[in-house]
Amino acid sequence: MNRWIFNIHDSMTWLLLTPILLLIGAFSGCSSNAIQHSSLKASDTFNSQTKLSKPQLSPDEAFARGEQAVTEKKWQDAIEFYEQAAQQGHVKAQATLGWLFLTGNEYLQQDLSKSSHWFLQAAKQGDAKSQDEIGDAYLYGRSVEKNSAKAVEWY
Repeated sequence: MNRWIFNIHDSMTWLLLTPILLLIGAFSGCSSNAIQHSSLKASDTFNSQTKLSKPQLSPDEAFARGEQAVTEKKWQDAIEFYEQAAQQGHVKAQATLGWLFLTGNEYLQQDLSKSSHWFLQAAKQGDAKSQDEIGDAYLYGRSVEKNSAKAVEWY
């Protein structure tokens, strides 16, 4: 059983301890800037090392959570879940990312380069709509150099 009042791994603890450390430093002759810098540096180091990340999910579970995030209009979460699924080869997630970055919305900036990247990943796995989008990208020069011969290959 943990009997400590403060958890040194909690950023709130560092916020509470900083004034105490400043007082100790004032009585010991240390400069407050040195103590504040040290405590902030320790807190930042800890926070960067222990930043919580989304757990690695199966591609289907990550895709499902991405779909749920879209219905809740949590666009950043949706992108993160779709990317997790897409990086594991989930074709629907790859195609969905392609569409999201192609169209953009009021919360998500259009990014034709990312759109083409994800459409290409899905197209290579045989997704017909993504193949059409890659064909369009070559036909119209959307984030790639115009090339009607390559466009025809993807149609």
